[in-house]
Amino acid sequence: MAVRIKNDSDKVITNWTLKLKKSEVDITSIWCANVDEDGEDLVITPMGWNNTVAPGSFVEFGFQGSGSVTEDFTYTLR
Repeated sequence: MAVRIKNDSDKVITNWTLKLKKSEVDITSIWCANVDEDGEDLVITPMGWNNTVAPGSFVEFGFQGSGSVTEDFTYTLR
């Protein structure tokens, strides 16, 4: 699955974090990002080179795994 994080704001986003519920997805491999576990969550963070997202820009990463990833999956972006 390819994931695009787009910055629709007028401010730079630095050190973004994406949390997914482990009950919804199991990541077996990831590229262009890091993944760690925190309780019931998978915490995805950027690599050093893609940690900043300028206004109107985006970063992408991808992962392989299993689960029920649909358009309405549970996530938190910071």
